[in-house]
Amino acid sequence: YIKFLLKILSIYNQSFIFFILNFMRKILMLFVLSLLIGLAGFSNIANAGGGKNISLIGTYNTGSFVNNFYVSGNYAYVIDGNSGLQIIDISNPSNPIKVGTYDTNGNASGIHVSGNYAYVANSYAGLQIIDISNPSKPIKVGTYDTIGSAYNVYVSDNYAYIADGDAGLQIIDISNPSNPIKVGT
Repeated sequence: YIKFLLKILSIYNQSFIFFILNFMRKILMLFVLSLLIGLAGFSNIANAGGGKNISLIGTYNTGSFVNNFYVSGNYAYVIDGNSGLQIIDISNPSNPIKVGTYDTNGNASGIHVSGNYAYVANSYAGLQIIDISNPSKPIKVGTYDTIGSAYNVYVSDNYAYIADGDAGLQIIDISNPSNPIKVGT
């Protein structure tokens, strides 16, 4: 494991350090935001109140089982298992509204949003890249069928890092979202 990290560090230097720092930031954000989205099909929005007086200020029933989410700007991108991607407008936290959906035709479990794209880990269907520039009409622009079962995804620069079950870590070049290419395992 250490040799692998050192090899990546020597190859990617600043990119890898940025990846690790972003990963740690995402873990912290995930912990804090876990208060926002429930795991039983309800999206909950809480007011942390400086950590002393946490109160529920909004909720949204996705109708299925929330596996994961990503918050960017005024939107929560919710991975809803077999229902795929749901895009929720959270600009008014007390009244979240679904504005778009995309059925990933699989068991979606992980998501990362970068720019105008949502990168979805979709089990045995691999990686799906969805254009979310128009949140009410998300469109799939690319896919990469991994050899395992894509469970989670993290994006840094032009690479998607996919937790691919027994197949391990898959590294996909996403510089052209409509033609993702595997560059490493």
